[in-house]
Amino acid sequence: MPLKSQRERDKEKLEQKIIYFPWYVNNFVECKSNKLSPSTLLGYLFDYEIFFGWLISEAGCPVEKIKDVPLSFLENLDLKTADSYPKFLEKQKVTGSTRRKQNNEKTIARKMASLKSLFSYLQNFAEDEKHMPLLKRNVIEKIEFSTTKIDIQDQAKIVHQKILVSEEAVEEFLHFVAYDYGKQPELNKRHLSWYEDNRERDTAIVSLILGSGLRVNEVVNLILIDINWEARCLLVARKGKKLQSVPFSMRSKLDLEEYLRIRNSRYQPSVSETALFLTKGGKPMTKNAMQKMVNKYSSAYGKPLSVHILRHTFGAQLYKKKKNLRLVQDILGHSDPKITTLYTHIRNDEQNHTVDDMDSFE
Repeated sequence: MPLKSQRERDKEKLEQKIIYFPWYVNNFVECKSNKLSPSTLLGYLFDYEIFFGWLISEAGCPVEKIKDVPLSFLENLDLKTADSYPKFLEKQKVTGSTRRKQNNEKTIARKMASLKSLFSYLQNFAEDEKHMPLLKRNVIEKIEFSTTKIDIQDQAKIVHQKILVSEEAVEEFLHFVAYDYGKQPELNKRHLSWYEDNRERDTAIVSLILGSGLRVNEVVNLILIDINWEARCLLVARKGKKLQSVPFSMRSKLDLEEYLRIRNSRYQPSVSETALFLTKGGKPMTKNAMQKMVNKYSSAYGKPLSVHILRHTFGAQLYKKKKNLRLVQDILGHSDPKITTLYTHIRNDEQNHTVDDMDSFE
């Protein structure tokens, strides 16, 4: 029996968690399941768990369990109480953090956005047996929550500071993952052995993201038959479950081939296991493990690089070479072209030289 993919594991977690929520949240998840991935919906449930817990502990909802929060309580929630929820999120400590960090503005905005999606569904889409909206009054829509807005130029500056800014920098980081990480004198025997066991796999993952711009969810869910070697492209499940053929670089192809040469002998998967990237025992690699792996190498390299920053690196390099925004949007799978315009504002060598040349103007 093949081991479960990341998508299947997320779906299983979703099914296990949804039973603790009210019926109308169940309906929302079922309705959105055709458009949103299990991972996204699971993230929604974590956000809703905080909100419904707040309703019980802070907003006076007279029940003990989240599952029992009535729809009428949402409809009758007064604006003053509802308006205090973002302030509650500001003070809330991030669970799982050893440094007890607080939610930042971006995180709070995301939590509020997921909550607004639920209330919007209840007000504008879901109906009762009389064809009336389940929610006639949407108090969440009235909450004014302002975040510090960063214009596109400033966003580009922030991204530019984080990414690998040149082909040479990309190649240097890849070389570090493939060879130089194991030369660190501070590595003990156990860590060195772990690195040598997974060197080809880790290099292939980093190389693939830097050579295709895939999201971590997309990489984790790849299976062997998704690779078209002749066309040098991958069949990827994008957001909204849309399938798309995504090209990858020649360097990525070589690193993938190197990994696949040792995949079966090193990880010993079952005959029926089709996941591309594996861990010991032939199990599919998880999203969390992949993110931690990238963080580990980048920390040792001396430049913090998340999977998302590697994706930004690819987007910036692709736009710099092609100057074709639509091409970048298509390859990265952006549904909103405004997101892609970020790369038009990222500083490049040509712009730097232009500014330098101004020193000679009289």
